[in-house]
Amino acid sequence: MYKCVCGFSHENLAVISNHKARCKAHKEYVERLLSLENIKPYLEQGWTVKEWYERFVDKELVSYVTCLNRIKQYIKDGLLKPVVKNAMQSERGKQSFQQSMLKKYSVSNPSQLEWVRRKQSEAHLRGWSFQIRSRIRLRSGTISSDIQNEVLVAVKENLNIHSVATNVKFHKQFEHDILLDSQLAIDVDGLYYHSTEYWKSVCTDYYNFREKLRCYRKRLETKFSLYQNLPYKVLTIDEWSWHHYKDFWLSKIAYELNLLRNKIDARKCEVREITAAEANDFHSKYNLHGRIAGATLHVGLFSGELLSVLSLVKSSSRQPVSHESGIHYEVARYTVKPWVVVRGGLSRLLSYASAKLNTQAFVSFVDARLSSKPPSYGRIVARPQLTYYVYDKRHDVLRHRLYMRKLVGGASEEAFIWSSPRYELYYTLGSWKLLLETRR
Repeated sequence: MYKCVCGFSHENLAVISNHKARCKAHKEYVERLLSLENIKPYLEQGWTVKEWYERFVDKELVSYVTCLNRIKQYIKDGLLKPVVKNAMQSERGKQSFQQSMLKKYSVSNPSQLEWVRRKQSEAHLRGWSFQIRSRIRLRSGTISSDIQNEVLVAVKENLNIHSVATNVKFHKQFEHDILLDSQLAIDVDGLYYHSTEYWKSVCTDYYNFREKLRCYRKRLETKFSLYQNLPYKVLTIDEWSWHHYKDFWLSKIAYELNLLRNKIDARKCEVREITAAEANDFHSKYNLHGRIAGATLHVGLFSGELLSVLSLVKSSSRQPVSHESGIHYEVARYTVKPWVVVRGGLSRLLSYASAKLNTQAFVSFVDARLSSKPPSYGRIVARPQLTYYVYDKRHDVLRHRLYMRKLVGGASEEAFIWSSPRYELYYTLGSWKLLLETRR
């Protein structure tokens, strides 16, 4: 039931609107409500028009646009000073913003909020929509995600690191999340901010979403190219693989910092062919890419226990590499047990496979997340190209990009993701392509 100030009521909004347009009592009410003496005291105290409107105005009687136009007229006539549009400019607004930020981020020092304000200002100037979700926390005057803090704590607890720095700038546009002993940088990619889920939340339409993704992909490529000029290696840890292969990542960090003490010479180990079940069980536990289907040969390296596994598949014709003997096989998986260094393990396994398959050259791929710089072994055939994985939120699985072809058929991938609440795209740096040769 809708009512007018004169007492007339009706359940139809159109009827009551027509009545107000003719009602003298309603017009007098609006004039009284919008009079200077009723508005001025609140605006002088730092209230915004929106705050005053929501607190004192009956929205069924007067629209916000009507209130705003009247106040603009008062300002134009010189009866009012310019209204404080941004609550942050008033003392009352500053206190309100500070209290909400303190409550949201659980910090004790209000000065830590300067980072948030600066980033919001930068985002506004660039036309971005800067949002900070509940998963973000302020720590020691800097801002970082929960997953970054989780990686940092795990590294400090499990490894003997002398110096740890966070949020280290290496370029005017980029920074490392973690820098260890000035020898190894770690960039931690959360599944929210580094996937399409974030862009879907800040974009208003599909065309804006597509443009933002294009800029984001270009930014990733620029970032990777800058890695090549750094004096140290960079590891890129994504949130999904950290939760499923935490031991692998900690072992990898220790290996890059030369902290592993369990070192075994491959020449003293036994090499033999193993079954697909044994190999896939090993890959599932210790390899980021998991099991492999359709492998031609699985070879294991033993020293009392299984230390490493090499799985080979027939080389695909879409990736030709020239070699005098021809390339017929590629290394699909090479997995080493965490916390162990097997010296010459890959060479020993490749020599066995070379004799078994009667070939001297193999194609191999090295994930750029594990090596920002070219690997020291093999010959570089192709540099990493930007690629993506499909994240299935329902089953918490990160799938290969070929899985997307089954989902979309011949449709646009970006259009499918924009309309899908279940799937997201996680962009990554691809792989180095190598040519590995063995001696007969």
